[in-house]
Amino acid sequence: MANWLLFYRWYKSLKAVVRWQGSYGQTFTVTRDTRQGSIVSPVFFNIFINDLLVTLSNEKHGLKIGPCNVNTIAYADDVTLLSTRMTDIQSMIDQCTLYSQKWRFTFSAAKSQFVLFGSNPFKDELELFLDSKKLNQTDSLEILGITFHQSGLSSDHIANRVQKCRRAAYSLSSSGMCYPGVHTRVKSHVWQSVCLPTLLYGLDNISLFNQNILFLESIQGNILKSWLGLNKRQHHSKLIDALGLSPVKHLVKEKTSRLFSRLLQTETPAKKLNVYWLTKYLLTGYSCEGTLISRVINMGFNPLDLIANKQKSSTRKSYSEDGVVGSLSYLLNSENFVKPWSLEHMLVSLLTKAF
Repeated sequence: MANWLLFYRWYKSLKAVVRWQGSYGQTFTVTRDTRQGSIVSPVFFNIFINDLLVTLSNEKHGLKIGPCNVNTIAYADDVTLLSTRMTDIQSMIDQCTLYSQKWRFTFSAAKSQFVLFGSNPFKDELELFLDSKKLNQTDSLEILGITFHQSGLSSDHIANRVQKCRRAAYSLSSSGMCYPGVHTRVKSHVWQSVCLPTLLYGLDNISLFNQNILFLESIQGNILKSWLGLNKRQHHSKLIDALGLSPVKHLVKEKTSRLFSRLLQTETPAKKLNVYWLTKYLLTGYSCEGTLISRVINMGFNPLDLIANKQKSSTRKSYSEDGVVGSLSYLLNSENFVKPWSLEHMLVSLLTKAF
């Protein structure tokens, strides 16, 4: 009770002020929402929304997978409803509407959409309503930065990540990333810390085909070759190695294995679902295509080793094992490489054309 009174009085007298270029505006009272950036704000929101999530999880609607019934996925103020029947989805939406009316807030119908996954001859006639407002039906939906298409394919998500990665890379052109620009080590570090995470975001949560991996490898190679003043038709596999970077295929495997390991070590509904698929695989040898356990197995990992953290990470070859990589590394890191028409740059160009 004392803690509640503390927060009540704190928020009741909460005031804020706007600062702009060293000048301060007039003080005003904060009358809604939680404090931006406060460590207790997520806790407050979790408490606020928890009753709705409990109500939805107690419903028998949703996707029945083994012993698990999945109908709600929530993070912060994003709530995703899942079911195999439209009537069930509408029932859960109505529950959300009742909860919002009770606690005097509104869900945005303009920002809410629905997707029908798979084929359905009647999909053009389907309608859902949020507080009497008709929801928009779309072919794809973005949830926490991951794009899910009704076909189940990952091409839309990959296209979005590539677009954002290119935007991030080209926005750095004026900062010395274009050739000649800054030293090669700086470009490699910027790519690894800024652009690469943008490109790889969410790839551990979706199924990828070999052509998807090759496309992503090509994107990484082309951007780096552009930064280094090399032609896009030149080879980039050994160039990536010489820069001290890893191939996209290797990085996706590492991200996927870490995701599986974390999920199985954290008490969440996701753990229960993955334990079911793991048990089914160990007992019958069956792994459902598209699931995380299936992707982990197809990548050559032993699921039990990942749970016990016994899986050995693949090691990179040393430069001494590959003379071309060693030579490229020496030339790329030379101070003369960033000088136009230097011998070092011409040698790198020749090596990447041949290898």
